Amino acid sequence: MSYDSYCSFVVNMVKHAIMLYPEETWLHELLAAAEGQIPADHINGHGPDCQAVWLAVYFGCRAHFHGETAEMIWAFLNPLGSSTRQMTGAVRHNIINFVMDT
Repeated sequence: MSYDSYCSFVVNMVKHAIMLYPEETWLHELLAAAEGQIPADHINGHGPDCQAVWLAVYFGCRAHFHGETAEMIWAFLNPLGSSTRQMTGAVRHNIINFVMDT
């Protein structure tokens, strides 16, 4: 997993799962074994202790990655949403593809 909020989410992840789903031991084990990291662009705002634990380059079989590229598309799609809201699905899809391809 890679999330901006992973640093705050992971701290109590298993504890919350046990509280919300006490019978689901498989879920508790899965969450305890899950690995995650904080994206490189976000972790720059954290201190060295946090970076040493959650930066992707310190995980085995992983390399440096940005991790937030998918979020950058919203800068283009948010203003486009109000313009394409009344369009049919196919036309809206074509317009969004056209904007993103240019």
